[in-house]
Amino acid sequence: MKSTNKIIETELASKSAAVSKKVIVFCVLFFAVITPIFCQANQITQLDSWATKVLELFQSTWVKAILLIALIVEAIGVVVAGQQGGGGQMLKKFAPWIIGTIVLLSASGICSYFLQDLSFKLK
Repeated sequence: MKSTNKIIETELASKSAAVSKKVIVFCVLFFAVITPIFCQANQITQLDSWATKVLELFQSTWVKAILLIALIVEAIGVVVAGQQGGGGQMLKKFAPWIIGTIVLLSASGICSYFLQDLSFKLK
């Protein structure tokens, strides 16, 4: 008798946990769907100013200079590690840093592509 009561209690607990998870997921999805509607209606300009600040940061010359120096240092590190017989292991360690630096260098072009008005000229 006690074992069946425990089974029933565990089943009820699992069902209530599943229902509470569904309620939480519904609330999150509802918030994610409703929030952009109100943002669009109020025409939030604060996000535009933040986007232009980020764009100006990536386009500044001192950020590009620092990233170019970092890229040169990484390239020298790869060459030195290759001469010391590091082989592919050292290249695997340097590759994420090199790729990240190159992406940050091209971030100004990426940001200006997505954040500014696009106009395509068809010939």
